[in-house]
Amino acid sequence: MISREDEPLLDAPIPGQSLTAELGGRPWQKPSEMNTLEDAIDYYMAGIKYTLDTEDGYKDKDITEVDSVKAEKELLQEDVDSLVNEVTDNDNVEEEPVAIENQTEDEPKGLMARRTM
Repeated sequence: MISREDEPLLDAPIPGQSLTAELGGRPWQKPSEMNTLEDAIDYYMAGIKYTLDTEDGYKDKDITEVDSVKAEKELLQEDVDSLVNEVTDNDNVEEEPVAIENQTEDEPKGLMARRTM
């Protein structure tokens, strides 16, 4: 008796089958419709109303484009301020020079190492 594992796979694609379809006829041969993350977010989030407030008892209010731009500018300013603080903190720290000592090179080890005579 022949088991299913021993049967030949006859549902596999024929070699060269991908070359028989017209160019651009397959989904993977077409360019993407949305090229940026923002385009994809806009596509999937179209018409969804949301609020950025987490306080209890808040009233549902429409967020205008001006509000979102203002919030984005504040976040960017916070990022810039934190980066400036990091840079200025690093400027005040004096680095000690590292002394370079006479270093001897170890012989290469391993299977592919060349032998020295």
